[in-house]
Amino acid sequence: MRRLVLMAVLLAAVPGLALAQAGACTIPGFQQTTPLLKFQGVAFSTVTDPNNDFFGEVLTIDLTAPGVGFTASTGGGSQDTRSATTGQFLVASNTAVAINANLFWPCCQDLGNGGTSADTVLLGMVVAKGQQVSGQNIDPFEAGTALVTFGAGNQVAIQTPAVLTPLNGVVTAVAGTGIIVQQGQNNGGAQNPRYADPFGSAARTMLGLSQDGDTLYLVTIDGKAGDSGGLTVPQAASVMICLNAWTAVNLDGGGSSSMVQSDGQGGYNVLNNPSDGSLRFVGASLGVFAQPLPAARRP
Repeated sequence: MRRLVLMAVLLAAVPGLALAQAGACTIPGFQQTTPLLKFQGVAFSTVTDPNNDFFGEVLTIDLTAPGVGFTASTGGGSQDTRSATTGQFLVASNTAVAINANLFWPCCQDLGNGGTSADTVLLGMVVAKGQQVSGQNIDPFEAGTALVTFGAGNQVAIQTPAVLTPLNGVVTAVAGTGIIVQQGQNNGGAQNPRYADPFGSAARTMLGLSQDGDTLYLVTIDGKAGDSGGLTVPQAASVMICLNAWTAVNLDGGGSSSMVQSDGQGGYNVLNNPSDGSLRFVGASLGVFAQPLPAARRP
């Protein structure tokens, strides 16, 4: 059984914030649909509450499944990379599913509003195919960003500050705004208010890991789309705890939140409800390789 490697500085919670016991779901009537296998080792489900105050999408990844692997956006252009929608990234990388990852600048252009790719600066590190795409931003307000790394055998590690020198065998890495679940407890209130509007309701993208390190959770929460009004970061952290995440990281959110799936024909399907009605050109995405289901098991 794989154990989670945490090279993290324990983040202090905001005074007065009630913390759940490790693994205790504190959302009354939390509802998750039965996960449906989309690829070998990749299942999709949705989450909400009885009042439908929020709606979210979950990709549950079995890190031990044959064929499962990870990649991220590669470098290019005059800055760290060229922006692309997460759907464009999925097609170019030939991955099965993908989500958006790091915060970036400049922002924001949407596919449906005539947006185009642009030279982009990434906040925090990205590693793709064993090569560093971007480094740790020197902005001191980013001292609490969290780095998620993927090594050989799908060994996943999370650390903060988000600095990795040298790469030490890391094949893929993306960075978020901070660790929002730490040892099964809600740490969402420790987010730096400069990033991710932690106490405003918004769309969210998150990554979580089970206590045994065998299961990865990729999660989007819809905001300004349909009946979902989004969540604060502490509320989003509660969702991750309800999904059995032992540790979790907040990634870029708002109109950047994106979750897509390959349609098996060179295109993709959008699984979440983007806030602005279409996918945004983002700085970085995280993709998952996975083998198709046997014909008899395809939904």
